[in-house]
Amino acid sequence: MKYMDVSQELMLLKKRAKAFSVPLAQEERGEQLAVIRFLLYPETFAIPVASVHEVFSLRDLTVIPGTPEFVLGVMNYRSTIVPVVNLKKLLGIREAGLTEMNKVLLLRNDNMEFGLLCDRILESGFILQDEIQEPPASLSKLGLEFIKGMAGPQTILLDGEALLNSRRLIVDA
Repeated sequence: MKYMDVSQELMLLKKRAKAFSVPLAQEERGEQLAVIRFLLYPETFAIPVASVHEVFSLRDLTVIPGTPEFVLGVMNYRSTIVPVVNLKKLLGIREAGLTEMNKVLLLRNDNMEFGLLCDRILESGFILQDEIQEPPASLSKLGLEFIKGMAGPQTILLDGEALLNSRRLIVDA
């Protein structure tokens, strides 16, 4: 069996990557928003990557009595106590129960940090800014302040900054 040295392997890998890459024309791309798509069954949501600090599995959740209904509990993550928010309660989506598949999106900015419960992470990708539409009137008015719009026919785009800056998440309104 013949072995290549590291520089030959790197050149081969770069050559293959260049052969498989297909650059889009700048005018075709437009302004893009990097997002993480996730499932809150039965709805698909997306949130800008800029608002998400980390993604991890839900584990060792401690329920705190007397907290607002949308606060699922707190968890110790890397020696930090992180509140976990159940967006289904804020948006009026039917509950399906917790499973070992649940994930937490850790949202963070200079003023706030909390976990956002989701049923499953679907993918990370991009949404064209030009294609973001107003949310349909059929969506619950309950959490409309946290929705930026619709990305395609089936994805609800959340406003990460609105979630992180909301006084409603600090004090139950």
